[in-house]
Amino acid sequence: MTAVLGLSADIIEDICGKQGNGVSIANYNCPNQIVITGRKETVDKVATCCLENGAKIVTPLNVSGAFHSVFMREASVLLEKDLKEMELGKIKIPYVSNVTAEYVTEANEAKKLMVSQMYSPVKWQQSMERLCQDGYEEFIEI
Repeated sequence: MTAVLGLSADIIEDICGKQGNGVSIANYNCPNQIVITGRKETVDKVATCCLENGAKIVTPLNVSGAFHSVFMREASVLLEKDLKEMELGKIKIPYVSNVTAEYVTEANEAKKLMVSQMYSPVKWQQSMERLCQDGYEEFIEI
């Protein structure tokens, strides 16, 4: 995984589509800060392409896997199996999912989203924009 700073998500998505060979966006952190994921050698190639297309900084991240990518699908099947055996209580306070940037109100929906979060990009920026749009102004990270 590599953080790309100073380049729009649209341009990075385009580079991944043309040059990526399995590289995709893992995190939409904020405007002009995107994390890409995939096999190291292809992530490095895409990172170089991002620099050539105007990125200010590319920073490899010290992680042990290609999280939030198709390479996590196999692991997500195991999580799904485990979650089927669990009963979640009723969701008392809706929350915004980083998979969809939409509110989650049902436990079964939460289970599905936990599974897809393993191989889907984290839509942090879109989630925060949604909350701000809905009038929230104060956030506490836990």
